[in-house]
Formats: sequence, C-alpha cells, structure tokens
Amino acid sequence: DVRSEATKAVSRVQLVRELGEERIKNVESRLEFAQDIALRKVHDEALARRAQLNDVEKQALVLAEAVEDRGRTRTERVMGEVVSTKAEVAKEVEDRRQADQESLN
Repeated sequence: DVRSEATKAVSRVQLVRELGEERIKNVESRLEFAQDIALRKVHDEALARRAQLNDVEKQALVLAEAVEDRGRTRTERVMGEVVSTKAEVAKEVEDRRQADQESLN
C-alpha cells in the first residue's frame, strides 16, 4: 500500500512537471506571438510615417514650384512694364527733341 501511494505520488509529480512544462511552453509561445505583433505594429507605423514624409516632401516641391512660377510671372510683368515705360520715355524724348528742333527752325 505504501508502494502504491509512492507510485501515485511519483505519477502526480510527473503530471505536475509535465503540466508545468506545458504551461511554460504556452507562455513562451504567447510571448513570441506578442513580440511578433509588436514588431509588425512598429514596422507598419514606420511605413506610415515614411509615407507621410513622402507626401510632405511632394507638397513642398509643389509649393516651391508654385512660388517659383509666381516669382517668374511677377518678374516678367515688371520687366514688361519697364520696357513699356522705357519706350514711352524714349518717345517723349524724341517728341521733345523734334519740338525743340522745330522751334529752332
């Protein structure tokens, strides 16, 4: 009877050990799974941030081009006004020269 009780106790110890090992494996598996999920989330977030950065860079290029175009347009307009004013002044000078020439004659 003592031998039977000892055998039962040894069996229970083995069972408890096996259950403990199984639980440890289960916890390790859960930890690996959680780490994988966390790494995927970090990776996905990094990709999203990279996409946002790319969008911001594209917007900056578009704005820079718009500013450059606007500056070029203003410069062309001012240069046109300068040329026009220069032509008007040249005409006035020529008209006065002719008027002076006529008054001398």
